[in-house]
Amino acid sequence: MTAVLDFAALPPEINSARMYTGAGSGPMLAAASAWKGLATELRATALSYGGVLLALTGEEWFGPASTAMAAAAAPYVAWMSATAAATEETAAQAEAAAAAYEAAFVATVPPPLIAANRAQLTALIATNILGQNTPAIAATEAQYAEMWAQDAATMYGYAASSAAATQLSPFVEPMPTTSPSGPAAQAAAVSQAGASAAGQQSALSQLMSAVPGALEALAGTNGTTGAGGLEGFLNTWGPNANIWNTITSTGALTPGATVGTLSSLLGTSATSDVAGAAGAAQNAAAPGAIAALGQVDTAAGGLRGLVAAGTGNSGIVGKLSVPPAWTAAAPLNGPLHSALGGTPMVAPPPAGPAGMPGVPLGSAASQPFGRAVPQYGFKPTFVTRPPAAG
Repeated sequence: MTAVLDFAALPPEINSARMYTGAGSGPMLAAASAWKGLATELRATALSYGGVLLALTGEEWFGPASTAMAAAAAPYVAWMSATAAATEETAAQAEAAAAAYEAAFVATVPPPLIAANRAQLTALIATNILGQNTPAIAATEAQYAEMWAQDAATMYGYAASSAAATQLSPFVEPMPTTSPSGPAAQAAAVSQAGASAAGQQSALSQLMSAVPGALEALAGTNGTTGAGGLEGFLNTWGPNANIWNTITSTGALTPGATVGTLSSLLGTSATSDVAGAAGAAQNAAAPGAIAALGQVDTAAGGLRGLVAAGTGNSGIVGKLSVPPAWTAAAPLNGPLHSALGGTPMVAPPPAGPAGMPGVPLGSAASQPFGRAVPQYGFKPTFVTRPPAAG
């Protein structure tokens, strides 16, 4: 416990010397200015924080994370505002303490006056041989007593003012904006992540070690089940599959198989044209296609024999065997015979018109003559002399 200083028990020389030999009010005024600056900064920071929080939570950032952030930052903003108020109060109290010192300094008896009084008293006592200086000595002592009382009163007043200036609002620490268990939770999460990574690495190692065995197993079964499936697919759809023989056994895909039949049906000139067209088609085809057509031609030999046997029962036009429907050919009832009447040609033996067997021809009279004339300019049409005409 601090003992209360009794300033009345101290002579004025001590009290006045203390007041005049101290640092003065300069340091206290500097402290007050520093506290004012700190209060200004804290106030501005609190306002800035509040504005940012209001803009984030009210205009740009919504959701649980925004709410959690605002809940964590709002107490810190309130702490800054409260601390700014406390620093402002501290600055004001420092200014009050400086003012109290200034007032006490002015009220304190200057040390030179006290020293002069003591010197005068000493001189009066030294020359007081017959008691003639007794009144002067009493007045000097009374003056000194007043100095004593004045310094004591000043010091008591200064002590009271200083005590009032030291009454400050306590500063409080800011509330934590993070969870105290955050570091422990983070360490646990890191440990769990490391364990998961180790487990995944182990699983990956096991998988990599199992890959060679799986590949060896697949290689071992490749010659049995895999080969069987591939063999079945090739037997069904491969180059030597029966389905291609079935598709290519028709006359549309094997012109060589039908040349003999057409030769017996269409006559010498038409047969030569068809044979030439078939030969050109075979020469233009790829070697592989020709070989395939040859195989199909060999396979269709029996079919050609059947067709040739069937034609033995057809009608006869001259020396040419034709279907019965060809014997009733439609007469030409148009201007074509007059336009071609002057051709100096020997009439060929009568023969049936060319066409597909069994398909009757339409009447030539129903066809307009203009279709036989070229559309651009006049170009006479000639009939090729058949070899049978001589």
